[in-house]
Amino acid sequence: MTETASPTDPSRRASAAAEATLVRVEFPAPAQPGVALVTLDRPAVLNALNFDLVDRLAAALEAL
Repeated sequence: MTETASPTDPSRRASAAAEATLVRVEFPAPAQPGVALVTLDRPAVLNALNFDLVDRLAAALEAL
């Protein structure tokens, strides 16, 4: 039987540098009014939502 680290295990947490760009906003070319591509970038945790990601997502959407 193989043991895996729990989701709360500190060894699974990404560094602050790795999580610096959690939410990316891009505008497709040619730009269309009202269209933006919002990318969540936390592949190590399958883009699971946490408070930091929700805050950054809300800020990105408000900035649109």
